[in-house]
Amino acid sequence: RQRAIADALPQHCAVTPVSGEGGSVIVLMVESLSAWHSQLLDGTHDWTPRLDAIARANHYFRNFYANGFTTSTGAISTITGKVPFVPPGKTWFDFSDYADAQDSLPGIAHRSGRDAAFFTTEDVSFLNLGTWLHRIGFDTVDSSSDPFYLTAKRAQFGGAG
Repeated sequence: RQRAIADALPQHCAVTPVSGEGGSVIVLMVESLSAWHSQLLDGTHDWTPRLDAIARANHYFRNFYANGFTTSTGAISTITGKVPFVPPGKTWFDFSDYADAQDSLPGIAHRSGRDAAFFTTEDVSFLNLGTWLHRIGFDTVDSSSDPFYLTAKRAQFGGAG
């Protein structure tokens, strides 16, 4: 029944002409952060008051979930809108299994006349993340290898502090 309900939903947003003053769209993904941390999103603590203030002043989703239990699967579902199931015949997936750029966030940005940029302090060579990000349409992919982070202390997975 849930599949039938989901299949009946519109697959594309209405197209609105974008003037040069449409503003930026920022999707912020934070490792291990959930609605539980946010008072705005009915969490039990007020641990994200500044993020909550930004959301209140702009736009936020009350019922949005990144579908995955790892960083990789959360990124796949958030950026592509696809549920990161392991493809048939494979024992695990890789990012290339989710490389349809058409309906990815960068694809949507491009259709609205915007550039798409991905910024992280992590190493995008891990699991070929950087290659995938470019393949699905990000114009810019900056990571811990950016000169800005040359002197930064490194943490897990080579991420810049």
